[in-house]
Amino acid sequence: MLSLKNIVSTFGTKRVPGVFLHTSVINQANAFSRAQLKKDLIKDKGLKKPASAYILFTKVERPKIKRENPELTTMQISSKLGAKWATLSQVEKQPFVDQYNQNYKIYKDQLAQIESKLPPKKPVNGFVLFGNEIRSQLKIEFPNIDQIEITKKIAEKWKNLPEQKKTHYNELYKQNMIEWKKQSSDNN
Repeated sequence: MLSLKNIVSTFGTKRVPGVFLHTSVINQANAFSRAQLKKDLIKDKGLKKPASAYILFTKVERPKIKRENPELTTMQISSKLGAKWATLSQVEKQPFVDQYNQNYKIYKDQLAQIESKLPPKKPVNGFVLFGNEIRSQLKIEFPNIDQIEITKKIAEKWKNLPEQKKTHYNELYKQNMIEWKKQSSDNN
């Protein structure tokens, strides 16, 4: 049986005479190949998220605690490390926080380099464009509701939106799709 991965590896994401690939399958294949490509590039670079300030602290302090208390179990050492971290002032934690921030900046720069090698993301549809535009306004208007409720409010507003405004967002989506297809073909 051909899986989506096999279809993509066999035929790519282009139309092949005699092979019917429904548009949704092609769209899934495009999304799959972008996500897989990103995953492969990250793996090839050996890129990992940097250790947190606390983990950096434990890497320095664990050997000291182990040297002073060789009888302690790993769990007990971890407990001592957590207690010690909790008692540190912000000034004492700052070198670890600074090191984390420096490592995170390097990580983000490397991630940006990987992103630049990926094909462009497929644009979002008119409803999502509309939702992205009004979401922050709804968060201010209704500060105590969760994301699910905000999404319901967006859907309600979209449903009641005049057809002319819906057309505006859908036309914007179509323009974005044309640009995306152009960029995608330029990358192939």
